Amino acid sequence: MNSGATHLTTVARQLGRAPLFHRMEPSQLEEIARGLRVQVYRRRERVFTSRREVPGVLILLEGRVKLTRADPRTGRELILFIVRPGELFGMNESEDSDPASAVALDQSVVARMRTADFERLAQGPEFVGEIARMTANRLAHVMSRLDEMVFRDVPARLARMLLRLANDFPGGHNGAAIDVRLTQQDLADLIGSTRESASLAVNHFKREGLIDVRQRVIFICDSERLRSLTT
Repeated sequence: MNSGATHLTTVARQLGRAPLFHRMEPSQLEEIARGLRVQVYRRRERVFTSRREVPGVLILLEGRVKLTRADPRTGRELILFIVRPGELFGMNESEDSDPASAVALDQSVVARMRTADFERLAQGPEFVGEIARMTANRLAHVMSRLDEMVFRDVPARLARMLLRLANDFPGGHNGAAIDVRLTQQDLADLIGSTRESASLAVNHFKREGLIDVRQRVIFICDSERLRSLTT
């Protein structure tokens, strides 16, 4: 098998692991893969700084990508959510909305699908259902985050976010590790606080034995006590 065919098979296999595509036959996945433009991004490299830069729909094949938007009140960057492999992103911004940006949290492989190809696929009822579920989940996630920023203090917001990340990105050590490397600025951007406030909360959690941080990997040491701080 030549390198081109190997690459095509690899991309098709990666697509097949995604909820949007997992019911498709290998031949269908390879046909979709032929129309994709695949690019590798280094850790902390920007995938785009404005959605309008990138025509089409993006699919994360490997890695982690954060989607961010500037808070219009403070100018601080807010992380809306972290994209996981198999998820689509960068397809909902309107022409008059504040531009969102996307940044690779670690080395990431991103595939770009032409808008016409996506619209053709979206005519299938199963595909439409998966898109609707993904959009609804993201909206609910953002609304929950907004609620937290208004009604919860920084420690409560951080505790909620850490538990959510542990659920969405379970790592080794019996799932205690969060399988995404985050800086303290990332954590601040996730909970809508300053870096200083997030750092104080992280250090307090460490002193209390709730979490541990080693080489930017966060370990949940006491999920029950952490959960008690979320209300």
